[in-house]
Amino acid sequence: MEPRGRRRKQQGAAEDKENTAGTAPPPRKRPRCTERKALAELPTAPTANNASAAPMGAPSKPMTRAAAREAAAAAVEEEARRREGSAIAARPAASRLTDAGAAQASVGPYVADIDGYLRSLEVEQLRRPRDDYMVAMQKDISATMRGILVDWLVDVVDEFNLLVDTLYLAVSYIDRFLTASVITRDRLQLLGVASLFVAAKYEEIHVPKLDKFSDITDGTYTNQQVVKMEADILKYLNFQMGSPTIRTFLLYVLYLKFPY
Repeated sequence: MEPRGRRRKQQGAAEDKENTAGTAPPPRKRPRCTERKALAELPTAPTANNASAAPMGAPSKPMTRAAAREAAAAAVEEEARRREGSAIAARPAASRLTDAGAAQASVGPYVADIDGYLRSLEVEQLRRPRDDYMVAMQKDISATMRGILVDWLVDVVDEFNLLVDTLYLAVSYIDRFLTASVITRDRLQLLGVASLFVAAKYEEIHVPKLDKFSDITDGTYTNQQVVKMEADILKYLNFQMGSPTIRTFLLYVLYLKFPY
């Protein structure tokens, strides 16, 4: 016969085994193996985190180094213009008038010399266009076409925010070039935009890019054509770019009327 204590232990162990078997958790189910999808094939349904996000468009192309340099240069140029304008606007109006009056007064002793020098430039044959060049030299263009070209250049100067001196100098280049060079009507606008490009290099601090001058013609002329015409202008003018213009005369008349 087995001892009572041993029998009781066996009965208790059997009962515990039955209780444990009744409360055991169910076996875990292994997930089904599904076919893996590529990143582009995953669904893009909105979730709680990105439900309010705007849909993404087509991926943009990476910026090239040349485009990055042009964008950086344009940003620097725009910032320089903004600071220059802010500095001028921040100065009191009375201060600006005082400075202008002081500068004008300081020129007083040299007015006669300046006038004599400008007069000597004006009478030079290369710097002064002929009065009758449109009739004596040009056969395919007329004075009306020249007027249309000048009106268009006024709009371009306004579009590029250039100085008025640049416009007058460009018109001077056009007249001086047409005095001795025959040009056809299909190249008259090319002469105008190239003359403005040269004048901007002479007068402006911030010169627009060459692409802007060719684009402003609606793609009629390429960059190479503008550069070639620029070379022809410089060659004919013998790089003598400075010359008296209408603005020079008007400033002189104003000085005689209001010397100080």
